[in-house]
Amino acid sequence: MEIFLVSFSCVFQILTALIALYTIRITGARLSWIMISSAAILMGVRRILSLLGIMDNRLDGNIDYHVAGLAISVLLFFGTLGIRSIFADWNITKKRNEELLDQKRILLKEVHHRIKNNITSISQFLKIQADKEQLKESKMVLLEATSRVDGMKLLYNKLLISDNYGTISTNNYITELIDSIISLFPDKEKICLNVEIDNPPLDIQTLINLGSIINEIVTNSVKYGFDGRQTGIIDVSLKDNGSEIILTVSDNGKGFDSSFPDKEKGLGLTLISMLVQQLKGDFIISSENGTKSIIRFTYKQ
Repeated sequence: MEIFLVSFSCVFQILTALIALYTIRITGARLSWIMISSAAILMGVRRILSLLGIMDNRLDGNIDYHVAGLAISVLLFFGTLGIRSIFADWNITKKRNEELLDQKRILLKEVHHRIKNNITSISQFLKIQADKEQLKESKMVLLEATSRVDGMKLLYNKLLISDNYGTISTNNYITELIDSIISLFPDKEKICLNVEIDNPPLDIQTLINLGSIINEIVTNSVKYGFDGRQTGIIDVSLKDNGSEIILTVSDNGKGFDSSFPDKEKGLGLTLISMLVQQLKGDFIISSENGTKSIIRFTYKQ
């Protein structure tokens, strides 16, 4: 009877060890499962030694002890088998979720691609109309609208080539955005740009607001700051001071009061103030030896 009980205990201990070892293939080389497998193997070896001792009459038979050992072996076997099933189901669910996530990434990329194409079409229509426009004021309005659209197009281009849809390179986006804005205007050759941009990990919505702010300020500097002048300088700085972002845009033009029409003061400043409010930041503008705008806001990394 003792031989029968110990033999079954050995079988269940060895099966428990094999299941634990197989589970490592699912969970990876986790220390916990390596220890469980090792313990099950050692317990199985101990049972085999006990069986050999009983067969050689070197150990006294104790029926209660061997029954308890068999019960423990059975409980360990079914417990390990249940845990393995849980991990197997978890692994299947994980793979399905990864497949669904890949499909969503593909769909999202296709959506961004279609939006970018639509934005590109709008931008081209505006540029064609601006080229045909004879009145300087109307032409500048169309170019300003084009710069806003191009800012969105540039952002979607960045999203399409980015592996992470949550963030893109702040430095690359803002630098290319400023170059895109300046390139639209006929007087671009007389503008000297000084750009210093840090690379904080900003989210997409923050970049949209920040890009729109820069677009408004730089556009106004080009349009109104250097009338009657041969050259002009625009400085754009974005500094990351830990949890605070400081955007500074300045020019050596005629200054805010003299260069900005009244309607632009109202519309431009209202739009900038609304965008800064969305960033929960502060906006300061001064006019001394040109126009200087400073925007401060905090962000969570």
